[in-house]
Amino acid sequence: MAGAIAAAATLGALFAIGHRIGRAVLPLGTVGALLAGHHAFLFGDPATTRDVLLGVFVQGAICILWGFVAAWLVIERRVGLPWTALAIAVADFCRSWLVARASGGGLATIVPLGDRLELALILGVALVAGIRLALPHIRE
Repeated sequence: MAGAIAAAATLGALFAIGHRIGRAVLPLGTVGALLAGHHAFLFGDPATTRDVLLGVFVQGAICILWGFVAAWLVIERRVGLPWTALAIAVADFCRSWLVARASGGGLATIVPLGDRLELALILGVALVAGIRLALPHIRE
């Protein structure tokens, strides 16, 4: 549940960020284009829809994975929920930077730094909300 809430929150934030920088689907299309093997996300290209859907799928999968990691850290390792959310937000921020550094593409190449920080904050807060909804006995 935590991962699904985080996926919904970050996808909404990515559409808002994309709208602010010119096209709502631009961040997700860029992620999909990188995974499809081409570095440019071009509007009017027949692969545009595929790239956007691939980007949505990848972002959702990453958030669900972070949700499992957060639940494991909180339940099994007894790490505090705020510390878990902070660590995952920082790790996801660094992941986007490392992908851009290694490949020359991805979110960090088109999304401004402030928006990437906002996205990491939204991920952390959404994970806290999701964990608290899924596990109501956790109150840290």
